[in-house]
Amino acid sequence: SRKLVYLSIRIQQFLLSPVMSRGAGAPLLITFGVSVVLQNLYVQFFQPEVRSLNASYAQANFKVGSLTVPWIYLISLGIAVVVLAAVHLAITRTTFGQSLRASAEDPAAASVMGVNVKRVHAATYAVAAAAAAVGGIIVGIMFSFSPTSGTTWLITGFAVVVLGGAGSVKGTLIGGLILGVLESLGATLTGDGWRTFIGYAIFLIVLSIRPSGLFGRKGSY
Repeated sequence: SRKLVYLSIRIQQFLLSPVMSRGAGAPLLITFGVSVVLQNLYVQFFQPEVRSLNASYAQANFKVGSLTVPWIYLISLGIAVVVLAAVHLAITRTTFGQSLRASAEDPAAASVMGVNVKRVHAATYAVAAAAAAVGGIIVGIMFSFSPTSGTTWLITGFAVVVLGGAGSVKGTLIGGLILGVLESLGATLTGDGWRTFIGYAIFLIVLSIRPSGLFGRKGSY
């Protein structure tokens, strides 16, 4: 929504922008602190109760041979592909994407060439927040959630990025599919309670063997 985009721009402008020159650690710690504050606000205003988003199609299924597949899974996959394709095209085929890549590679040089680096960073953060909101809605329809549920999905997101390769939108999609399949297979063999542990294990193994990810390389999109 428009309010979410406005809030994300203000967070980037007042909290993240002043520390961008201090490396990736400072913004990471700040956003973690913001998440802790928001979680406690949610508990105060909405109570620490487990909830879900009701949708008539959330319980509908279809069969593929002997397998029963929920429609919401197929819908969420389609939405993810559309969002990632839009992001990929925006990064590779638009003027904004050129400015974004230039700002990521060398902010000083991009600024000299006339790119408003701060504005590009703010717009990028707003787009990321909008994409996260879409993902949050899908998760809320498929699963129950509470004010503290975001931590698990955050770690899953890190695992997907590491597996696919930072800087690669196509790698993010492929990494997400690979992680989902491996978690499902592992949960089938060992029990659903091990699903999160399997995701963490994959994250650590890939990070230790190939820090750039399976498909990542500098400047890849």
